Amino acid sequence: MKTLQLIKLYQKFTQDEKNANNSIEYNGLFKCDDDILPNSIFIHKFIENLHKQIEKQQPIQYAGFQIIIKENNSVFNIKTNKTDLIPKCTYCTGPIYYLAPHSINILCKIIDDSSLLLHEAEDIMIGYNLEKQGIVATHAHLYKDDIQLFPYFNIQNIDQRHKFEIGRAHVWTPVTFR
Repeated sequence: MKTLQLIKLYQKFTQDEKNANNSIEYNGLFKCDDDILPNSIFIHKFIENLHKQIEKQQPIQYAGFQIIIKENNSVFNIKTNKTDLIPKCTYCTGPIYYLAPHSINILCKIIDDSSLLLHEAEDIMIGYNLEKQGIVATHAHLYKDDIQLFPYFNIQNIDQRHKFEIGRAHVWTPVTFR
């Protein structure tokens, strides 16, 4: 539910900016977990690529490390040991992915009309619902697991749990193009 509420806040924020006639244009957001060590150089290069795709009239609507899954059952919460049905879908893994405004608007629309399929696995839920609306994930290596690659990529710091002292904001930052 946090992800869905943040998506709605993003939509409201961008609409408020348009209504205020501000010249800032927001072109999406990155959903990023707290186990990602973000690399600003890599993120800026990804944003430049997004801008090039928009200029070619081939905008990327949803991107990240793409996984295609078949319908299956899985246990998500080991405390309850509850088995959940995983729907067949293509999705971007949860540590970090990108959503364009069109995808955000689709998600907000289906939240509001109650046709959204809710699922405990947030990344699968987003991918499934977007795919049902015709938006399929674009494969993009937005992160790696090897800390040695930090100069070049965002790093998921879940397995090795390297100790770093960094500041962390608990909000999403909209992506801005000039």
